Amino acid sequence: IFILFKKMKSKNSLKILYIIIILLYVIKSQETEVIIMNIYEKLQSARVELQNRNIKKSGKNKFSGFDYFELSDFLPTINELFKQYKLFSQFIIADNQASLQIIDAEKVEDAVIFSMPKAELELKGCNKLQTLGGVNTYLRRYLYLNALEIVEADLFDAETGKKDKQKTQEQ
Repeated sequence: IFILFKKMKSKNSLKILYIIIILLYVIKSQETEVIIMNIYEKLQSARVELQNRNIKKSGKNKFSGFDYFELSDFLPTINELFKQYKLFSQFIIADNQASLQIIDAEKVEDAVIFSMPKAELELKGCNKLQTLGGVNTYLRRYLYLNALEIVEADLFDAETGKKDKQKTQEQ
């Protein structure tokens, strides 16, 4: 710009140069700042946004009388958030271990892995393949609950001691 300024002799040329400088300044001032987040910042941001969505439990255990999250209650929202934050999740069952790997799609070497042991499951009226599907669903659900810190009421703690208390009252 300085070289152009030296070569310009007329007032019109100086006006044009002045306008160009102003335009460059305006364009530069309107540029948006690019924020680069690491995988932990992305995951935490997704957790907070998911928490603010106030997802509801649609699963009902009629036998035990409690509600629970099904994968369909939160997985579509998680997929939207992961797309927004450029995260990818991969569920894997190997040997007696299940894992949920969350990968930064912008830096694929960065990943966070959540894992838990595989347990046997007995489902009444189901064949072995249906039982395997049930194990898969349970593991996926609990790994996503863990990874995204989705909170459920602590049923075990809430139920502990109820039967003993009822027995004591009956006596």
